[in-house]
Amino acid sequence: MDLYLGKLTPSEINEFTKNFLKENEAFNYEPYEQWLFSEGKEYRLITLSDKSIWALRMGIEKENYIHIHPGRYSLHTIRARALTLKTAICVMAYLNIHENFFPDLELINDVRKEFLNAAPVKSLSATPGLRRLLNVFNNL
Repeated sequence: MDLYLGKLTPSEINEFTKNFLKENEAFNYEPYEQWLFSEGKEYRLITLSDKSIWALRMGIEKENYIHIHPGRYSLHTIRARALTLKTAICVMAYLNIHENFFPDLELINDVRKEFLNAAPVKSLSATPGLRRLLNVFNNL
């Protein structure tokens, strides 16, 4: 999955998208559906004010028909596997609770085993995605 780390708030992203769709006469359900599928794909990409790219798709529920998420490898995003993201969140929570500031391999594997029922990682160098996420979370 792609996680947006830019400066725009969810409200700003929502407002930009809403205005974009209104300007393109695609805000209501049927015009949105026609606009979305007009290029022969099941999604459309838009670029927000911070130059990040977002994918628009059809929502599952008719009342919530606009589904938006960061585009793959877009500016201001980081790509992560679900287990890597869960590991990073659990490790950071553990560090915060125990007032520890250094996630070493032993701690990461203890957290993965105890809270995620996941296999241990062999080394931190073998998990660049996890290291990158831990660095991002540590700098928030």
